[in-house]
Amino acid sequence: YLHHRRSLEWAPWILVPWSWLHGGFLAGLAILLIICAGEALSGRPFRRLLLHTSLAAAATLLNPYGLKLWTRIFETLTLPALGRNALEWQPFWVSGVALYRWTIVSFAAVLVICFAADRDKKQHLTHWLLVAAGLAASLCSVRHLLLLAILAAAPTALGLERLRGSPSTSDRANRNFLTAFSALMIASMLMLALF
Repeated sequence: YLHHRRSLEWAPWILVPWSWLHGGFLAGLAILLIICAGEALSGRPFRRLLLHTSLAAAATLLNPYGLKLWTRIFETLTLPALGRNALEWQPFWVSGVALYRWTIVSFAAVLVICFAADRDKKQHLTHWLLVAAGLAASLCSVRHLLLLAILAAAPTALGLERLRGSPSTSDRANRNFLTAFSALMIASMLMLALF
């Protein structure tokens, strides 16, 4: 999105029809606000994006339910019974599904390694803030694991590219790294499947 800033400024307007279809539009709003924060902290322009995000958030009130749409979503999300009765809404530490726990722990481990390998964290701060938010959301509710996977794609690729080595590294070293990494991923998947 950093290369297509003009299209990013218009992206918040997807919130309006999204709010008519699904309560998850609040996640989209949160992502846009995190992008604004990351851009501000990185010293890049963010005010136009923040303006569009604010106007689009206000425009979500233009629905058949008005403000009641927002209040109903917050009421639903804060219901204690939701976490008790719906497995996917349970926090990471309560969820009885080992696959969820192993996947989130694996993601966290890979992300820590990729974060450590990133030599230009300020330039990529927005990506890392989004990953942190996705990881926090996954820990609070395992249903957000897919959101974490989507948000982690770019920074994970960046970190793995840094770990792989510079373009001057020999092709043999690159192949060895990719082979070792592939073996690690296959072993992780087998471990997830078995436990």
